[in-house]
Amino acid sequence: MVTTILAVLAGVETVALVEQAFVPERPTGVFPFQAITSTIFLVLAPFSPLLIILILYSWTLRVLLRVVSRYDVHHFLAERFRFLSHISQSLPFSWDGKDIPLLGRPLAVLAVGMVSASVLAFMPYRPDINPTGSPAGIDTSEYIQWVNQMLQRPVPDALGYAFGQVSNGSRPLSLVLPYVISAVFRVQGDVSVKFYPLFLAPLLVVSSFLFVFLGLGDKRVAGLVSLLTAFSFQLTVGMWAGYYANWLALAESYLLLGILVRFSNSKSRQSLVGLVLLSLALLFTHPWTWDLVILLAFVFIAEQSFRVHDFKLMKMVLLVVGINLATDSIRSFALGAYGGGSAGLDVATSSVGSSHFLALWPDAVALFVQNYDGIMADALILGLALMVIWRLAAVSQGFSRLLVLWVILASLPFPFLGSLLETRIVYLLPIPVLASAALLGIQRMRWGRTAKVLILLTILLYGANHALVSMMKV
Repeated sequence: MVTTILAVLAGVETVALVEQAFVPERPTGVFPFQAITSTIFLVLAPFSPLLIILILYSWTLRVLLRVVSRYDVHHFLAERFRFLSHISQSLPFSWDGKDIPLLGRPLAVLAVGMVSASVLAFMPYRPDINPTGSPAGIDTSEYIQWVNQMLQRPVPDALGYAFGQVSNGSRPLSLVLPYVISAVFRVQGDVSVKFYPLFLAPLLVVSSFLFVFLGLGDKRVAGLVSLLTAFSFQLTVGMWAGYYANWLALAESYLLLGILVRFSNSKSRQSLVGLVLLSLALLFTHPWTWDLVILLAFVFIAEQSFRVHDFKLMKMVLLVVGINLATDSIRSFALGAYGGGSAGLDVATSSVGSSHFLALWPDAVALFVQNYDGIMADALILGLALMVIWRLAAVSQGFSRLLVLWVILASLPFPFLGSLLETRIVYLLPIPVLASAALLGIQRMRWGRTAKVLILLTILLYGANHALVSMMKV
């Protein structure tokens, strides 16, 4: 019975995906498969605000349980909270990709993710959907204007304009590729900026793959993460809003943090050089993302160092941070550019407020309802991520600990920000990585092989459907 139901669901998602891809204008008729998948999403979406709050603050409950277990002399409270431990152990979780159906060829899975991401990035510009070729994405017109301004200048002046004037010099590296494409192929900025997502989408997929592979050493898990990333709201929101700098910065962050985990184990000079180069690239791509990631890198290494009482790693990471801070200071004073220090200070002084803390729930609802046409409210993936972050909160080291610290640091400013800035926090969370561990855990449960294949296939097809529908809204 279960296998039959799963087969029907997989069939519905398959037909809906084909229908949406080839006849998106089809009206609801006898076989409204598009409507079925959209209805499922809308039914689950209202749970998203609660899920994101639980994801961000599940660690506080873990801290409370540790305090109770340590200081509850009579074990009165410990007995009453014991059921939470039983629930935790029953939640699906695994980082083992061995013998998982559909993941046997991880490089092929990665290729599917890259192609899928590229197809999704192209969808808003399909001639039958967008016959006039209008720019897709809220901020896209600004990028087109900036690139055209660069094209009207000699190369040195164009780079000076990008590094010192565009958005106060906050995101120069995000303009380099479209500028180079326009200059080399002698096309206007609108052409190169429209091409930009075809580079960013597969880059994000590859960087998520490398993040997991460098962190865990398992290509199968990395392959699954790459597929989930291809269908994630990080890609669709990046396209919908035209967050090209934020999008590129997220890809750079995955690579940087993957190398960081490898560096914490190997202490190699190559990894140290990679950390320096990627952190500087991130600084010149999106300073707000740089603030979070550089703090995360320092906290992760500092915690590891204090745990093993070996501070060599911490000194080397302090060197990386020092190089970044020095570069940021020189950049700010020499060019008057908006760097990482300015970004953090600006958010702290003008965007953080206690009034938002009192409106935590309304802001969380607005996060998913009022922004990006609701496409961020992927409750299914958020639910899978919640299962994993609760389990990981008890882990004290390695790749899993990095994910926990990532969520903890993101949770600290979250309740003091408005809903739009909260979306930027959620956008940077490693939701696809967390959700992959839950999917792998489900695969380790006592299901038949056919049922396991159908479960994984259905969830992936559901993600692909939602991503495709989201791209139609861009």
